[in-house]
Amino acid sequence: MIRTFTLHIEPVPSEREEKKYDVLLNGNAGCLDLQHGLDELARRLISMNRLTSLSITRTFDFEVAGFWINRENIIKIVDNLPKTCVSLEIDTRDNEDNRNFTHPHLCPSIRRILPRLQYLRLRLNNFCPDLCGLGYNPASPTIVTEAFRPVEAPHLKQCIINISRKEIRFGMSSSSICGDFYSRHYGPCEALAMHLRAMVRSGNATKLERLWILDFLPKEESEGAISYQAYVRRDICAERSLAFPIRNINRYRKDSWLIRVPVAADIEDAEYVEDLLSPSWALQDLAEGESWQENLTGVRLPAPVMGRTGLSSILPVLTREQFGTETNLSCRLWDNENIVGTRLLDVRNGDLMERTGIVESTPNGWIRLKRSLIREDNVTS
Repeated sequence: MIRTFTLHIEPVPSEREEKKYDVLLNGNAGCLDLQHGLDELARRLISMNRLTSLSITRTFDFEVAGFWINRENIIKIVDNLPKTCVSLEIDTRDNEDNRNFTHPHLCPSIRRILPRLQYLRLRLNNFCPDLCGLGYNPASPTIVTEAFRPVEAPHLKQCIINISRKEIRFGMSSSSICGDFYSRHYGPCEALAMHLRAMVRSGNATKLERLWILDFLPKEESEGAISYQAYVRRDICAERSLAFPIRNINRYRKDSWLIRVPVAADIEDAEYVEDLLSPSWALQDLAEGESWQENLTGVRLPAPVMGRTGLSSILPVLTREQFGTETNLSCRLWDNENIVGTRLLDVRNGDLMERTGIVESTPNGWIRLKRSLIREDNVTS
């Protein structure tokens, strides 16, 4: 009997004989095969009465014209989940069918199964507060009205909602609010945060350990300052946020990104940080605290469940020390911090909706010459 089910969706390029117009309009042969396969999975799920965990993720390959994940397929799968399934992950990596912006959205289906879930991780093109309650007002998405009724989620332990749709190397963009494509310039972050906070304050989810929204901050334009992109973990229960600076250092090594993260997952421990290096696609796993993990066989599970199996995560990550030993290389941030003897870049601990940009600090008595730091008294007039 199947207890865990992991599906990795790999994009399939179009065949040469396929007509380009038909491919863009209806999907290529691989896309149509995927739709049939997902329909079959939805049909079979009904009888999987021992299933406890389902993970559906799109791989981190480049986009392929004419290949997408049909949201109606995903809705059928969620609606057909057996009651035994208490862990759910859906990550479409910005590869959903966006030909029709008004097609049915997934959030009500997630809301209906939330009362029995223990672990949930979502990264989708669209979100709205229908995910966590009834009575949400789309005309005022960030306002929690008196009509809003948070869903009961008595078993929910961890819920991770990732609204940063693309991998950083493909150009970041945020999810949009369901049914409103043109909201993408600000995204669903505040609307989700306010309504999820209402769910927490209602006392309807008393077992929550993690309720995080993963957001993204672009570089801040600032003359004379070194600005960083950042992933932002918005902790709804603590009503605080942590911003993790990231920088591409692949001039030293192909697809190597630095992310500065707290040593501990708790917000109050943000003072103690470490630098990790990984491919671009793994950055979000790190920013999410590796809440879901993948083992050598490709199975994906919530981290606490994976821990009970005795198997290890295979995320390709190096510490700063390991990177230095393996490559004998450094980066400008580390060089500057070694010169001045203090940390120049922090993991920012801020308010829940903090959106201030991340910049590298310049200590008193030092000035920047391009990207290097030199003492003011060493500067000749």
